[in-house]
Formats: sequence, C-alpha cells, structure tokens
Amino acid sequence: MSRHIVTCLVRNSPLIFVRVAGLCAHRRYAVESIIARPGEIPGVSLITLVIEADQPLIANAVKQLDKLVDVLRVELRSPASAAECELLLARVGSAVNELAGDRLTPACPTSAGAASSSREG
Repeated sequence: MSRHIVTCLVRNSPLIFVRVAGLCAHRRYAVESIIARPGEIPGVSLITLVIEADQPLIANAVKQLDKLVDVLRVELRSPASAAECELLLARVGSAVNELAGDRLTPACPTSAGAASSSREG
C-alpha cells in the first residue's frame, strides 16, 4: 500500500466536511490527514486527504467521494505535487501552535492593548 493525495473541490455547506470524513470512516479508508481550506473562488473550499491504500481502493475512494452532494471535483494527485508541500506546512504550523500554547503573543501591539482594555471594562 502507498500514500495517495486526494483533493476535493467542494461547495461551502454546513456538513460537507462531515460527509467527506464520514464516508472515509464508513468505508474504512486509512486517512493519514485531512485538511480543509478556503478555495480561490468564494463559496468553494478545498479538502485535501492523504490516504494510504492500494490502487483499486484509492480508485474506489475517488469514485465514492465524487458521488457526494456538494463535491464539485475530485482529483488524485502525485505525492510529489504541491499539495504535499501544503500539507507539510500545515502540519508544521499546527505543531508550532501546540508547542507554543499560551506563550504566543499578538503580533500587533494595538490588538493586545484593545484586548486588555476590553477585559477590564
């Protein structure tokens, strides 16, 4: 089995992320990561999944995802594509946030002042 990157272009709807994740759970796909981000077009998002599977199973996953309501397009990407770099950056960013925890300070001093004055009042 090998890793495959699947991208889904979806309409923004309240349950689309749940539908995609639910399909993967129901079909028992080995999902390593799933990331959703706003798309370049308003009202459209991009969901990127990394699935470990053999070729027939990943072909079935692409077909099943394409059948979901509000899914506009499903693409199977090569692991060397830009999507893998994007996933890596997202993982690093979330790991940094987890490690830093509450130690992160606002980048803009005016927002820190506004936050502290609103707590007092």
